[in-house]
Parts: sequence; C-alpha cells; structure tokens
Amino acid sequence: MSKYLAVALVLLFAVSAAGKKKPKGPDPVLCAIKTVFVAGNNSAADWIRSEWQRGTNIAVVNSAEQADAILEVNESSVPVETYGRATQAEAAINVILRDKSRKQLWADSVSSNNLVILHFRKKAACDVKWMQ
Repeated sequence: MSKYLAVALVLLFAVSAAGKKKPKGPDPVLCAIKTVFVAGNNSAADWIRSEWQRGTNIAVVNSAEQADAILEVNESSVPVETYGRATQAEAAINVILRDKSRKQLWADSVSSNNLVILHFRKKAACDVKWMQ
C-alpha cells in the first residue's frame, strides 16, 4: 500500500511542477536594441518617431545603417460599420521590427499609436523606459 502511495505522491508532485508557469524573462534579442530606425511616411510613423525619441531609452536614428533594428510602420483605414452602414474609418497600424539582416523580431497590429509602444514593452520585458 505504501508503494502505491509513494507513486501517487511522486506523480502528484510531477504534475504540480509541470503545471506551474515559469515567469517569462526578458527577450535578450529585443533588449539588445539600443537604436531604431522608424521606416514609414505616415502619421503613425511620425508619432512613434517623436514619442520614442522623447521618452524611451531606445534612440531613434535617421538611417537604417545607423540602427540596430528597423521598425516598419504602415497605417491604413478600416471602415467601421454602425447599424449595417459604414459610418467612419478606424486606423489600423501594422508594425514589423526587423534586425539588420531583415529577420523579423516582432510584429503587431493595433488601432492606436500608444499600443505599439506598450505592446513592444510587454514583449521585450526588459528595461525599456517609457516616461510620460
């Protein structure tokens, strides 16, 4: 009987340990980024460029050659239907962060400029400061 109890306790412990999620650590690739070039000729890219330059510890540079990573920003309008009629357009902002070899490091699709920065901070989970 004690043999079965011991096996049951070992299995219970193993299942319990496997079920616990380890806290996610910082993404070392994203944390290594110190400079970024924001590519895009739209209002979302302009906003991101000015806000990152003003309030983060990731410097925005003027050329892709100077940057550790390139943030491609595309903005489009998506019609919003109200009562079966398209009444307004909502912005859709798509961003892709690539390293110098053009490998995709991170991507996001949001409806607000603020969310781009917030989602990046959450994904990177490193010491990316954001001062408002």
